[in-house]
Order: sequence, then structure tokens, then C-alpha cells
Amino acid sequence: MHNWKRSEYHGEPALYISHLELSIAPKWSAILGSVTAIQEDLPEMRKVTDDVQRWKLMGIGALAVIGNGDMAMGVSLADALRRIEAIILGR
Repeated sequence: MHNWKRSEYHGEPALYISHLELSIAPKWSAILGSVTAIQEDLPEMRKVTDDVQRWKLMGIGALAVIGNGDMAMGVSLADALRRIEAIILGR
């Protein structure tokens, strides 16, 4: 077996570089494959993310409307109870 580190120091840089390129090639192709797969899935993920954001905004808006309605009903109920109490107690 050839000592690649030794060849680097003994005037065989081209051999050392070609060995590095051969050892990196499978890793590089795996990375490119992963990136390509992610890029293909990205538009679908964006659609889902946009839907979730829209649902979140709709939910927050609905909570605000319900909260305002509940507040109005609570104030009305409290006022009605106060008036009934005033009638019963004769104030």
C-alpha cells in the first residue's frame, strides 16, 4: 500500500491530490443528492408552511372576535345582575 502522506512530501503532489479527489468524490455526490432531494421537496414544504401560517392568523383573529364578544356578554351579564340586585334590595 502506498503511503499518501509520504508521497506528498516526496515530490508527488499530483498523486496525492488525485487520491484526495477520489476519496472526496463519493461524499460529494452524496451531498449533492441530498441537496437535490431537499430542493425538490422545498416548494411542497412552503405550501404547507403558508397554510399553517394562514390557519394561525385565522385562529388569532377568531380568538380576538370571540374574546371581544365574551367581554361584551360578561359586562352585560354583570350589569344585569347589578340591576337585579338593586331591584331586589331596593336601592
